[in-house]
Order: sequence, then C-alpha cells, then structure tokens
Amino acid sequence: MADIFAIYPELKQMPTVAVPMKAGSASFHSGHLIHGANANMTPGRRPAMTIQMMPDNTVFNAKQNILTKEQMDKLEIGVSTFNDDNYNPILYKKIK
Repeated sequence: MADIFAIYPELKQMPTVAVPMKAGSASFHSGHLIHGANANMTPGRRPAMTIQMMPDNTVFNAKQNILTKEQMDKLEIGVSTFNDDNYNPILYKKIK
C-alpha cells in the first residue's frame, strides 16, 4: 500500500474512511478505489475473491498498466482481451 503514496503523494492528505465488515460480507466498489485491510491476526486464512466487470466488446489498446511485459507481448492492439470464456465468462448479456 505504501507504493501508492510514493506515486501519488497527495493521497496522504485525503481523509480515510473505515468500513467495518462482518465475516462473509461483500464489498462492491470501483477498481480505482484505493482500499486495504489490516493484517489478519487470526491463525486462520482470510480468503478473498475479486470480480472485474468490463464490457464484452473491450479491446486491447496497448497501454501498459498492471500487465507484465510477457502479457503485453501476447496481446494484439484492437483485439478482444476476453475471447476465452474459461477465463473471462460473460456473466450478463442484454438481449435485444
């Protein structure tokens, strides 16, 4: 989490908001939200799951963000990055 403050030092001045959650709860928020959790002080695991929602017509634009060089090298500009339902299933499609 400290890395984000090195990149965007102005974030240190912004207020933080604690959102306590019960075990088994879910949080739905923008992927742009800077978020985190305190350390798990229990002996057990604290599993988590994430889901990223994107339009099914999204294509690769060649702008590197979180992708590794190896991932970037496998993608083609203008081609869908979601063409494998095993990894990127379509959860909802509006029927016209």
